[in-house]
Amino acid sequence: MKRSLVLLLTCLSLMIAGGWLTLASSLAAQRSRRLVICPVVAGGIGPCCGPPLSQANAAAEPVTCCPPNAAALCVPSLTISSSPNPSRSSAAVVISGQLLGAGASSIPVVLWQELAGERQFERLLQTTTDAGSYTITRDAGRVQTNREWYVTADGMQSGTIKQSVEADVTLKLVRAAAGKPMTFTGRVTPSHTGELVLLQRRVSHGWRTIARSRLNRASEFTLVRRMPKGTIELHAILPADSDNARSASASLTVHVP
Repeated sequence: MKRSLVLLLTCLSLMIAGGWLTLASSLAAQRSRRLVICPVVAGGIGPCCGPPLSQANAAAEPVTCCPPNAAALCVPSLTISSSPNPSRSSAAVVISGQLLGAGASSIPVVLWQELAGERQFERLLQTTTDAGSYTITRDAGRVQTNREWYVTADGMQSGTIKQSVEADVTLKLVRAAAGKPMTFTGRVTPSHTGELVLLQRRVSHGWRTIARSRLNRASEFTLVRRMPKGTIELHAILPADSDNARSASASLTVHVP
């Protein structure tokens, strides 16, 4: 009899303890479902996350952080872009991006560069973030040939972008006489000594090549061509190569009597 009573009390104790454990686990699970963990961006809530639950809305549905269509925004990452792209060899180029998921300022950002024809990237220069963003300006004339760029910051590396650069090509009429061939001259920057330059005339369906000339050691050219009577539109073209994208001069309108 006494043994039966002891066993009964023991069972009751275990049942009560189990009930409390179950209740505690349930409450903990409910609390854990209400926890929202979001990246801190400039001291606030990241763009992919809803606001954290407060006591006032504790009974509301749990807030989902990083929904599938915005999950990438919650993962720390480093972006890079350049503008303009393609650029002209005489133009300035702005390289910019963000250190997403950080939002802090004064984080070092290093720009790496690989020039056309090279086989490895080299460290070019360094800047710092401002509220997670960075900007690097390459002054006019500093980016004259095609290249690739990426940046590193806070242990991360951005993707690699290709900067396409068009050479500066000039074209002008230097001699014209009635009934005689016209003489045109021009220059290509940066130097493309020995390469061909095409003189093209606008026609109804686009542009047609009417003359060719090779660039001399000064990267200059001379083109002599007899033109038909009337008003014609011309430009000079440097075909694409490893250093520069296909490049065109400004259009030149010529009146032939």
